[in-house]
Amino acid sequence: IFKPYHRGMISDKVANIGAGLGLNLCKEIVELFGGEITASSAPGKGTTIDFEIYLDIP
Repeated sequence: IFKPYHRGMISDKVANIGAGLGLNLCKEIVELFGGEITASSAPGKGTTIDFEIYLDIP
């Protein structure tokens, strides 16, 4: 789902409108900060996207 132009399964509850770039852009940004992004999904329960980034804040 993190590949460019990937569009997930069509849901009867949500309009499936989009170019399929959102999660790919998120992945690119998270990786620029040296972080990781993951997805987990369960039928009937939904999908969770988690990410970690590392910031060196003085």
